[in-house]
Amino acid sequence: MDRGYLSFNMIQHCNVNKGCYYVIRSKTGFTAIKEISQLPDEEYDGILDCWVTTSNHFYTQNKDHLNIHLVNHVNHQYKKFKSKNSKDNSWDFKQFCHVRFRVCKFRINPDDAPNKEQWEVLVTNLDVDKFPLDRMKELYNLRWGIEKSFKTLKYDDCGIQFHSKKDEFVKMELYAHLIAYNVIMSMVNQAYAPHPKSKSDSTYQINLSMAFFSAHYLLGAGWLKKDYGELLYIISMYIGMTRPNRSYNRNIHSRSAVVFNYRL
Repeated sequence: MDRGYLSFNMIQHCNVNKGCYYVIRSKTGFTAIKEISQLPDEEYDGILDCWVTTSNHFYTQNKDHLNIHLVNHVNHQYKKFKSKNSKDNSWDFKQFCHVRFRVCKFRINPDDAPNKEQWEVLVTNLDVDKFPLDRMKELYNLRWGIEKSFKTLKYDDCGIQFHSKKDEFVKMELYAHLIAYNVIMSMVNQAYAPHPKSKSDSTYQINLSMAFFSAHYLLGAGWLKKDYGELLYIISMYIGMTRPNRSYNRNIHSRSAVVFNYRL
């Protein structure tokens, strides 16, 4: 899981579920868990123990001499703009709970790398004997395939927008996007072909944006029943040159539901 999923509630849920193994990226700065933010700038692999409480009185009385964290109770988490059906469960366990997890910290970029983070921190419950620090680095590298899949799902498959406000309807849209992603990516894998006119050593790949657009349009028009091979050929027509080591600044914008006003 990525950094946005890390919380004591998530860690404890995974810990109490027998047979559940997890690897969660953690923030490394002052916004991280205090035990993680206080780690020195060197490789680290160890177990962290802490107490979590929902009692503000107990926290203020013992925070100076106990390794304890305060989480807000669920009844204090509701906000006016949220749906009445939404639940913000910040803590699902008893008032005092002991949380234990493994922390792996390792370097991912040199000190002179411009505008890049130097260290990565992973929170996990994997056994240190079976998954030493070197193997945790390999697991971290595997996340890039997941990142690319989510990028395609969000932007090429238009999964970043939703049209519903109720929780169940939003889930339906997400499942629909996941099904469409799996079907169209299966078509892309079948339709892929090298560029026939290229005489250079450059590599090419199918333009996923055009592949998803073509598949949405043609499947809606009933092309799957006409000629599946022709559909794969049309997808393979839109290709582009691969450009490795290219990066952009990440701009984050808030998102809200897109209403269908024409239905009114």
